[in-house]
Amino acid sequence: MSFFESAFTPFIAATSAVAIAFSNSPKKESVTTPTINQTQSLEQVESNTLRRHQVNCKLTQMEDLKVSEKDRVNQGQLLCDRTRQRQNLEARKKQIEISIAQMSLPMKEPLELPPPDFSVQEAAIISARNNLELIQKAELPEFRFKSEDLNRIHDREIYTQRATILERQATAAIALESAIAQLEKAKADYQQKQYQHSLNLIQYQTSQQRQQYQLASLSAQLQQVENNLTELTSVQSPVTGRIRRIKFTGQNDQTINVEIYINVKENS
Repeated sequence: MSFFESAFTPFIAATSAVAIAFSNSPKKESVTTPTINQTQSLEQVESNTLRRHQVNCKLTQMEDLKVSEKDRVNQGQLLCDRTRQRQNLEARKKQIEISIAQMSLPMKEPLELPPPDFSVQEAAIISARNNLELIQKAELPEFRFKSEDLNRIHDREIYTQRATILERQATAAIALESAIAQLEKAKADYQQKQYQHSLNLIQYQTSQQRQQYQLASLSAQLQQVENNLTELTSVQSPVTGRIRRIKFTGQNDQTINVEIYINVKENS
């Protein structure tokens, strides 16, 4: 045995004895120290101090959303508003109201046709007939000869008188015919006026019906626009807090559904 072996033999033996003794002693149960989940602890603290409030909005474009996540909002502050659509509807409403005002102006009703008055023409006929009758009463002077040539030569004065009377009778007859023609023309003119007046009445009634139809149509359009404006009610924050999250939940036709979550301090 070397010097080193003889020197370390007692130490090795003692160490072995201690090891054997420790291995034979009863085992102690292990104790596990619980760990704290930091995230869970913070959330628990948050849930104890904050209250989450949900607000629903409907958008047609992203600019309708007036807030962003982490924004501080006050009670009554605007969250969503379809501004452009509202402006278009308000402009359309104003245009319809102007059209209704113009369409509501009273239409010019055709004037009543006055009763016919042919007194002037009838008086002219009476005068012409009386004149003709008066002329016809005048007796023609008799020729002395049966030969017209002899009468022209020897009864020139009688011949002239007879020609004058006959000419006056012809002129009076023409005047009577002209007066009668004037009366007939006046009656025909009045009938034409009656016909034109009836056309004007039909046109007026048709225009009135068209006006009523257009007014009803415009009123319906105005009601629809006002209903659409009512549906565009601005969404305001009901509480004071901070925007925690903005969630887009889906789209229906051209409408985007949005949920806005606002954290509110319990003691605020």
